[in-house]
Amino acid sequence: RWSMQGRYAQWPRSIHGKLFFSQGGLNYVCSGTVIGGSTIATAGHCVAAGDGSTWSSNFLFCPSYTQSGVNPAVGCWSGVGATTSGPWFSVRDFDYDYACIVTAVTGTVRSAKVGSVTGTAGRAANAASVYPTIQFGYPSAAPFNGAVIQQVATTEWYERDTTAGGQVSKYVGSDLTPGSSGGGWFLSWRHPNAEFADTDANPTTDPFGAQNGPFLNGVTSHRRSAYNQEMASPQFLNTAASGESEDIFQGCLAHANN
Repeated sequence: RWSMQGRYAQWPRSIHGKLFFSQGGLNYVCSGTVIGGSTIATAGHCVAAGDGSTWSSNFLFCPSYTQSGVNPAVGCWSGVGATTSGPWFSVRDFDYDYACIVTAVTGTVRSAKVGSVTGTAGRAANAASVYPTIQFGYPSAAPFNGAVIQQVATTEWYERDTTAGGQVSKYVGSDLTPGSSGGGWFLSWRHPNAEFADTDANPTTDPFGAQNGPFLNGVTSHRRSAYNQEMASPQFLNTAASGESEDIFQGCLAHANN
């Protein structure tokens, strides 16, 4: 793990952001990723409590958030709507803990859609839980202060059915803390500078090729245990089943604001 320093407003680093919101009368923070003109991918528990009734409100998404706070050249975008999976909303099933937020078409600084300012991430689905992953987020609990985006290079380690039946979650080694929830997990992350050639041509270590990406393939959801440095994401799937990640994201992407 290391702190991601500088070039926050340069694609693809620009697609990460800090998410502010209220839930149950309290204020919280999460992380998110721009995946459309006015669509942010994040964790389900950032938009709903999972009790069948409580939605979050007062969304404010601030991409390219820096050590000094909101990036004055980028600003923030308010949320105008959000959706999550039925299993998360109704019964708090962490294996479906993903969501998306539709943002306003203008921000606090820029009179443009957020995706037009930051660029967007691609999305991967149906990938096996075996690949190297780059995880991002703004952890705010100790030892972090929520002001610096953290980047973790790790490997998808194993799967576990958190709530019996349906989908499973996949796990990586990571010591990020609350505040990183909703932060993106990526396959084939690319550096803002010129790309480096793929030297091994191995689809396991570089599943989509070094010249491609970034492809979002998960969002930070939960820990298996408070004492283990492990973090989980629901699988990203796109099959005939309902309630999968792509079903949720397509719902937000179909909004007129995009």
